[in-house]
Amino acid sequence: MKRLYTVLAALALALSLHAQQPWEKARALYRQGFYSEAMAVTEGRRGEMEEGYYVLSAQAAGIEGSSERARVYLDRYPESVLVPQVHYALGLSLFEGEHFDAAMREFETISQEDLYPSQVAEYAYKLGYSAYGAGEWERAKQLLGRARGLPYSDFTAPSYYSLGYINYAQGNFKDASQWFELAAHDHRFAALANYYILECRFNLKDYAYVVKFGEGLFEKVPSERQPHMARIMSESYLVLGDVEKARTYYERNLRNNRSVRTRSDYFYAGEMSYLAEDWQGAVDNFMCMEDRADSLGQVANYQMGYSYVKLRNKVAAMQAFKDASIPSFTPAIQEDAFFNYAKLAFDLGRDTAPFQEYLSRFDARSKGDRIYSYMAMVALQNHDYEGAVQAYDQIDELDPGMQSNYMKAYFLRARQLMEMGSWRAAVPHLKAAAYYSSRREGFNQLSRYWMAEAFYRDGRYGEARTILNDLYNLSALSGQKEGDLISYHMAYTYFREGDYERALKWFNNYLESGDSTQGADASTRVADCYFFRGEYETAVAAYERSMASYPNPDDLYPAYRAGVASGLLQDNEGKIRFLERVINATPTAPYYCETLYELGRAYVAVNDQDNAARTFRILRGVSTDPSMAAMASLELGTIARNQGREDEALRIYKQVVADGSSHAEDALMAIESIYRSRQDPDAYLAYVNSLGSAANRTEAQKEEVYFSTAEQIYLSGDLTRAGSTLKSYLKQYPDAVYGAKAWYYLAECHRAASEKQQAVDAYRTALDKGLEGALAESALLRSAGLHYEMGSYGKAYGTYLQLKDSAKLSENQQFAKVGMMRAAFRARQWDDALKAAADVLGGKPDKQLGREARYVRAKSYLSTSRRSLAFADLQELATEPSTPEGAEACYLIILDLFDQAEFDKIQEKVYDFSGKAGGQNYWLAKAFIVLGDCFAEQGNMVQAQATFESIQNGYTATSEQDDVPDQVRMRLRKIQQL
Repeated sequence: MKRLYTVLAALALALSLHAQQPWEKARALYRQGFYSEAMAVTEGRRGEMEEGYYVLSAQAAGIEGSSERARVYLDRYPESVLVPQVHYALGLSLFEGEHFDAAMREFETISQEDLYPSQVAEYAYKLGYSAYGAGEWERAKQLLGRARGLPYSDFTAPSYYSLGYINYAQGNFKDASQWFELAAHDHRFAALANYYILECRFNLKDYAYVVKFGEGLFEKVPSERQPHMARIMSESYLVLGDVEKARTYYERNLRNNRSVRTRSDYFYAGEMSYLAEDWQGAVDNFMCMEDRADSLGQVANYQMGYSYVKLRNKVAAMQAFKDASIPSFTPAIQEDAFFNYAKLAFDLGRDTAPFQEYLSRFDARSKGDRIYSYMAMVALQNHDYEGAVQAYDQIDELDPGMQSNYMKAYFLRARQLMEMGSWRAAVPHLKAAAYYSSRREGFNQLSRYWMAEAFYRDGRYGEARTILNDLYNLSALSGQKEGDLISYHMAYTYFREGDYERALKWFNNYLESGDSTQGADASTRVADCYFFRGEYETAVAAYERSMASYPNPDDLYPAYRAGVASGLLQDNEGKIRFLERVINATPTAPYYCETLYELGRAYVAVNDQDNAARTFRILRGVSTDPSMAAMASLELGTIARNQGREDEALRIYKQVVADGSSHAEDALMAIESIYRSRQDPDAYLAYVNSLGSAANRTEAQKEEVYFSTAEQIYLSGDLTRAGSTLKSYLKQYPDAVYGAKAWYYLAECHRAASEKQQAVDAYRTALDKGLEGALAESALLRSAGLHYEMGSYGKAYGTYLQLKDSAKLSENQQFAKVGMMRAAFRARQWDDALKAAADVLGGKPDKQLGREARYVRAKSYLSTSRRSLAFADLQELATEPSTPEGAEACYLIILDLFDQAEFDKIQEKVYDFSGKAGGQNYWLAKAFIVLGDCFAEQGNMVQAQATFESIQNGYTATSEQDDVPDQVRMRLRKIQQL
């Protein structure tokens, strides 16, 4: 039927054309679409119209060479009425060939007024699209926009669609969506337009629209677009919180997408897994991104950090957060990532530097107190009171919850310092400990009690007394040993200042309290108060009561003082009775020599020359003090002279002079007296001349003798007496020639008496006064060592450094290097510790010192988050697990496995360590705590509890600093609360 219709139409057209001109026939055929027939009618004919319709028909038919012939026609007939049609035809041909630049130029030679009405819509669309194809998007939008002013045609929807696409490509998603909605009314563009509407709404973050209309559209879009549509559907569901739907579409995207996955794909996959709490999946996908230095990578690193935290791999989490904290694309992420990096660095290695950097880089004052409070609490739990105090020092204002821990930290650190003999440094800590409590509270009173003790030990008696007086008036610390001793300590503050009346009152007050802790000493001091006030009879009775109440054959001081007091009362028999107690004492007992000397003098007083001589000979034989030996010799000389043995007396006196002690002048006077009594001046002068200048000493020589005597006492080992003599020398000679040396000896006496702070002060004075040579090196070495013992590690490091720079002795150079390493490590000066450890290791140390240096290096690396370097050293140290350093290394390696969530390796490591640890019970217990934590992390609470209870029942703490019992109790408490 259709074929018959075509035949009839052609027949009708042929009849109508029979009477027309050839060009008219060609026009009719051209307009009807019979291009070949139109060409046949005009072929070979000349003329404007004939050639024109031939060209138009050839163009429309797509005949090869038709464009060139059209150009010839335009050149030949530039004024022809068909010129616009020829240009239009050329434009269409170029458009179909996608030569949009040329097509646009051709179309621009005409206007829509030059065209038939039926051609205007197509012309407008194709001119606009050619502009788009030529890259002139704004002009294209203007031209295509004319479609809204034209009657609806087949080119209206394409114009709308093109406008939508151009706006879409420009990111104008709102405008694009509106044009696509207009185009979607045409069935030809419905599927694609709706797809792009979905993309526009997605980019406009209208995720609800995407999921609402995307479900029905998904199967209608071309298969090649489905992977991308699945992606935007997945992301929309993800944003709306429907993770399961998001994952469904994401998996569909993977299934249908055959292209190579991009960084963006891996990022989205990681984020999808992250939000779905598939932590390992998140890590795996984020890691596939490889380069994570851009804004997308920052988010990936940040989420990877949290994923590692959930996977309990703190080590990897720290690195991920650190990486996320470097770029500044998203400031909020950068700051939070840095905070988490800093916290993990502190948790893993007690590295405080990242927290410090965090607070300096970001305006995070509100977090500062919280950070330092956290650091302090961790330090407290680990019994690191120094670290806790350092953290609390950074907090401007403590909330009530912090204050009790603050007081505890400062008190316990003060106690550590006092145990190390660092009384002066303990004072500010005790002040801080008492700050947040009422003076009537027990903790406050205990802190102030020890503050008074610290003041007393530092010679600040008035400050100590002020505190003690307040505590006494408050009846502080009632029922506690410290409370019982308040009056005793009060007495001593007066006693040291020479206020014996008040001291007596307080010593008696203490004795009347009934406490016997310091009863023996207090009763002796009561007698001393009477003695120093000149009340000798009362003093003797008091000493006698003290000896009766607290008998001790080696406590000769009360007997010595009672004997001296009796002598002052002219009661020589009583003096002998008290002093003869020395017979039952050991020669090393304090006051042994002093008691013997006074006993000998008492025998002389009662004319018992034999016992006197025997006593002085014993004294001269046992005394290591040259001065005391000289005094005994003088007495023996006197006895010999009194018994008529003048030659023996001369020999004894001359030996005293020859020894050069401070008693030489007394001996010279005795010698002169003997020669005078013999009336033999020549012999005397001959003797004096043989002595040279020693017979007539200047003040300088007298000072030299004084110092020499003190030095001899010091060298004899009687450091108590040496200290007293040296103080007298320095008092008598303020500008002493031998002052530097005297201060050094005095420092040594203080050090021997465990008076560390006074020793350090004396060493410093000696150095300031010009101490030189080996003694100067010794002073620096001793001072540095005392600073270290007192916990002043920074000062110790500085002093060791001074020694290293000045020492001439190679041995002291080595001591300085080792001391610097130890002090820097304890002072938490990690970079200095690393340099010093390298210095020690470079000196080919013995095995033990080398192990210590490697340990310092490992811990310093760990404390600065250089974990790979740290664990290289720790692995080597762990080959000797029975040493302290090796045992700790084994523990740290086990802890690192826990921190990296490698739980399956921990049990084997712990049991292997337990068989090799030797006596390193502390680190072995810590390793078993990690094993218990491992069981807990894996949900095996029964085994975890059994492990912790086993430690609790089998482990004995070695000191108050031992944190194992507290750590175990805390974990068992948590298990019981589950």
